[in-house]
Amino acid sequence: DKLQASKSGETLSIDNVEIAVVSGIHPGSIHLYHMKWPDCSIFHGGDSGYISLRDYPADVAFLPTGAPSPSCSPENALKMAIDINPKAVVTMHGSQDQMQEFKAMAEKEIPDMKVVIPKINEPMRIVL
Repeated sequence: DKLQASKSGETLSIDNVEIAVVSGIHPGSIHLYHMKWPDCSIFHGGDSGYISLRDYPADVAFLPTGAPSPSCSPENALKMAIDINPKAVVTMHGSQDQMQEFKAMAEKEIPDMKVVIPKINEPMRIVL
């Protein structure tokens, strides 16, 4: 009874969270999500290729960096990060090499942004 259907371009309000549904680039249909609370915002990039995300600034962004997705790459993730301008990016959907490549590029282009490469099956905490 708590599930809500959504379509690309919609913004849902659930309790004190606004959720914008954004169409991504992928061989099949994909949605990306921008979630806003009164004091924090998070963007989840699914496994999309690059689309303009300037309208979705966030404190934290989960961004795809590559394999196995055919539409992701470290370069596309960097363009997304530049648009979103987060305080921190958590890498996903990519090999360790792709995540490290993204991190190296991001440290040059956006030096104040923290890049977190998660370890498999290890919980993590992001402090902003």
